[in-house]
Amino acid sequence: MKNSLFIVIFFLSLSCSKKGNPNIETKDLPQSIQTLIAEAERECPVCGITILMYAYNKKIIYASTCNGPACNCVMVYYDQGGELIKYEEGVNKDINEEKKLIREVYRCSE
Repeated sequence: MKNSLFIVIFFLSLSCSKKGNPNIETKDLPQSIQTLIAEAERECPVCGITILMYAYNKKIIYASTCNGPACNCVMVYYDQGGELIKYEEGVNKDINEEKKLIREVYRCSE
């Protein structure tokens, strides 16, 4: 019984820690994405940060957003080189409708 309780507590403590995807090498990401991750690593914000990698229009794009039901934030998109994709009428709608999730690159949650 004590062993079961220890195992449950151990896994709960892991689920409440900062997470990163071990399959993604940070050094292979664009510099601006690396900077977002580095800032989150120093101090995970209250709402946390998630970085996602998508396929869109035969290219790779990245998106950052926050975590949590009480958090009010929007998804921000970056192109393959890590440059911010500025909102243009109709363009972001296409991204939202046509993007395909490849993987979660990073999640910072406390």
